[in-house]
Amino acid sequence: MIPKKPNHGQGELFEVELQSLVKKNHPLVKLSKDLDWERFDREFGQSYCPTHGRPGIATRLMVGLIYLKYLYNLSDEALIAQWLENPYWQYFCGERYFQHEGPCDRSHLSRWRKRIGESGAQLLLSESLSLNHRKGFLKLRDLNQVYVDTTVQEKHISYPSQASLLNKAREKLVKMAESAGLKLRQSYKRVGRLYMIKAHRYASARQWNRARKQVRKLRTLLGRIVREVQRKANQEQGAYFSNLLSLSQRLLCAETGSEKLYSLHEPQTEAIAKGKMYKPFEYGVKVSVVTTRRGGYVLGCKAIHGNPYDGHTLEEALSDAQNRLGRNLRGFVGVDLGYRGHGVKRTTLNVFHPRLKRMSKVQRTFVRARSKVEAAISYLKRCFRMGRNFLKGSLGDIMNPLFAAAACNLSHAIRRSSA
Repeated sequence: MIPKKPNHGQGELFEVELQSLVKKNHPLVKLSKDLDWERFDREFGQSYCPTHGRPGIATRLMVGLIYLKYLYNLSDEALIAQWLENPYWQYFCGERYFQHEGPCDRSHLSRWRKRIGESGAQLLLSESLSLNHRKGFLKLRDLNQVYVDTTVQEKHISYPSQASLLNKAREKLVKMAESAGLKLRQSYKRVGRLYMIKAHRYASARQWNRARKQVRKLRTLLGRIVREVQRKANQEQGAYFSNLLSLSQRLLCAETGSEKLYSLHEPQTEAIAKGKMYKPFEYGVKVSVVTTRRGGYVLGCKAIHGNPYDGHTLEEALSDAQNRLGRNLRGFVGVDLGYRGHGVKRTTLNVFHPRLKRMSKVQRTFVRARSKVEAAISYLKRCFRMGRNFLKGSLGDIMNPLFAAAACNLSHAIRRSSA
């Protein structure tokens, strides 16, 4: 059911009003008055049943919690704990009196993120840009010069060694078989763990042939468990085991290529090589970031699965930013050499990279300042939870960078309004 708006009628006698606790010139107090909360009520109210069910949690409260979570780089648990102690956070989320109990459980945040989906995350980013435009910080002429670059949003998984994945898949299958009442001939609990330890130790000592031998043994053990489960499971139990069995088959068969598995609980994770000496591969999803030259506002932050070539992501990233802004981008677009052969043919856009010839002095100055987008990406990763994604699934890969970009734009507004 649609969330009910809080009743701000007659005050409570023994409750402390937040207006008497907070300062009016505090950045969060100013920000709470500048945001268009009615816009969120209108858009998110469509995802609720208007007549049936229990009334949902207030939309302003949930939106405020998401903004605060990414502004201050907190987990869901830490967010709820600190919200209780901070009157400014409670005022920002629309409370009238100081609260002594948590506003919701951390699981409510997960379910609310699934409810709003990608379109809701896009709305939070769009409102952060609209706020900066209303305050005069983001001007229309700033949209004429933008930079585009890609980065990797790493997933919260352990390092995907083949030995640990094979052993973990075997352990999960054995545990599921026990819970389903299947009696296996052997679980290989002792020898499986021993082979995994030996494989890691041989690899650490750079004894690759011995390490590969232990991995082959682990693959053999997993294959035995898979075949035994397939033989003994009936039709109802087959549906229970289907997901884990398909992942185990990927581990057994696909050693290279796009079908290679890097995590059992996040099977969509990809290995992306970015040419870094200290980290040859990063495990997550590629994200295309569009920022303005002046101010460093994030216009788009789109996760793109499949690890495409950077040049093939440019058109999609620009279209995503244009749909959010509601107007066509015009002017200069600065990219690096990884975007050569991008194929973008628009009369209103000029795409520049450092190897282009016949550039004017203004255009060359614009290209030389392209490194500003690197600083914006570093800011997103270091301060706004884009360095490591803790949200689950492909939807989490898409929503996390959008929330991070929204928080980044709000931080610019807070800083400039406080100056």
